[in-house]
Amino acid sequence: MKAAAPQSVRWLWTALSILLIVGLAAYVNFVLTGSYDPLVAVFNIPGSAFFILVTATEVTFAYRARGLFEPAEPMHTTWTLILLSACCRLSGAAFTQALSAPISWNFLVIVKLLQPERPQVLHSIGVILTGPAAMALLAAGLMRVLVLKRRLGILGGLTLVDKSFIAAILVFTVRQLMDIGGVLLGNRAELTVTQVVLWFSDPLLALLLIQAVSIRRSVLNMGQGLVARCWGMMALGVAFTSAGDVVLWAETHGFIPVVISPLGWFIWFFAVTAFASAPCYQVQAAREAHEGSYAVRMTHG
Repeated sequence: MKAAAPQSVRWLWTALSILLIVGLAAYVNFVLTGSYDPLVAVFNIPGSAFFILVTATEVTFAYRARGLFEPAEPMHTTWTLILLSACCRLSGAAFTQALSAPISWNFLVIVKLLQPERPQVLHSIGVILTGPAAMALLAAGLMRVLVLKRRLGILGGLTLVDKSFIAAILVFTVRQLMDIGGVLLGNRAELTVTQVVLWFSDPLLALLLIQAVSIRRSVLNMGQGLVARCWGMMALGVAFTSAGDVVLWAETHGFIPVVISPLGWFIWFFAVTAFASAPCYQVQAAREAHEGSYAVRMTHG
């Protein structure tokens, strides 16, 4: 039996739907007029607020999910790592979406502390936090999930489709590493610390995708319960992040027409919503288990 989505998850995806309607209206205007202004406004105002609020929701529910397990339990450490990853994404979103942007509701703009050289520094800190830092912590958390599932004997074997997908991931990662090699063979004097740190994003994302494929296979073996959907959403968040990375790469290399390019920007909204939905399912699963246990005690009392 398929578990009903918690109200928190329904609110998250409803908010995403509203944002997408507004964003697509701005995109249609772009196609008709060629003006980026409405699109930029959508991403700078409701889009930025969406990233921050939804990631804050993820942090809140990840903290609650962590509290469901005793410190000695394996899942306590797992959710601690996921919580830290969410905190990195929230901090990074605050830097990239708000503090480094010259928008009216930026606190630094309001108090007139946003100096000309500061936006780039703040943005660099933000992309490192949302990229390699968050990915490394999440990969550590998902690795613990896979180890635990293997111990319990519920880690499903990979199918031919799964293996083909992983092979495609590895090919894309090698292609990215070749691009990095080309940069290293070129003018290394122009390299920045931020660029070097961000190079770790692609191998980490490849690892996350391999983990996500393995977790998805285990989720299919678990049925459609709330816990299964929790890890399914986590895998979906990783998949959307990977899709966004591929779109950025394709856009950089000129493989995507200019008129279609803005549609790829919306992928990140799906990624952040999926990540935030995962702990909501875990918390709801614990709530229903507690209510079920209480109902049994009352029946037999």
